[in-house]
Amino acid sequence: MIDKTALIAAGIDPDDALKRLMNSETLYLRLLKKLLDDKTFSELKKAVEERDHELMFRASHTLKGVAGNLSLKTLYGLLISQVEFFRAGNDDEGIAMMDEVERAYNAVIEAISNI
Repeated sequence: MIDKTALIAAGIDPDDALKRLMNSETLYLRLLKKLLDDKTFSELKKAVEERDHELMFRASHTLKGVAGNLSLKTLYGLLISQVEFFRAGNDDEGIAMMDEVERAYNAVIEAISNI
């Protein structure tokens, strides 16, 4: 049984994700743990540092999809906005969100690391 307290505190909605996964906690845990090795966030940071528009959009969009599928609600909400900024060519606004996106991402990684 998953201790949901830390996940919820990190902006994750495990019950929502479990509905999509036929209530398989084993599968959900396996998918969450895969995020620990995922390189998409580091790609996003690199793209921001290099101001690479295409890579910023692609990495943010990919991470948004992962966050949505795993019900990482806080992170997902931020990435929805960031992706739209990048999509519209408003790179400065998307880049300005990186501190908040990184805080949400780190909260998720910390919570997953402790389960």
